[in-house]
Amino acid sequence: GRGPVATMLVLSGTLRQGDILLAGQVFGRVRAMLDENGKVIKEAGPSIPVEILGLSDVPAAGQEAVVLADERKAREIALFRQGKYRDVKLATKQAASLESILEQMTEAEAKVLPLIIKADVQGSQEA
Repeated sequence: GRGPVATMLVLSGTLRQGDILLAGQVFGRVRAMLDENGKVIKEAGPSIPVEILGLSDVPAAGQEAVVLADERKAREIALFRQGKYRDVKLATKQAASLESILEQMTEAEAKVLPLIIKADVQGSQEA
């Protein structure tokens, strides 16, 4: 149970334990790094392969990773890349517009239209 483990090759600079890493849609703080022999290391320089523990998920193969200073910024970028950031903002807007539509319906006289719905299963009827 080490959680998601990513094997990466440092291209430039130095990767240190505790750095905030962003790789595509995956982010996290580097909790531990292991070298090619499985020994814990504190930092890795260029051309050193390392196993990284502490990411939110396993990044896609070939994904480039960058180190950021702020974990909140890394989370925002990852969510934006996943498309969830836009969905969250859109959901709050839609909830507000749905409420305004319901208010307008109650203000105006609502007409009642009785319907009989025939369906083969309950799920189809609910849809």
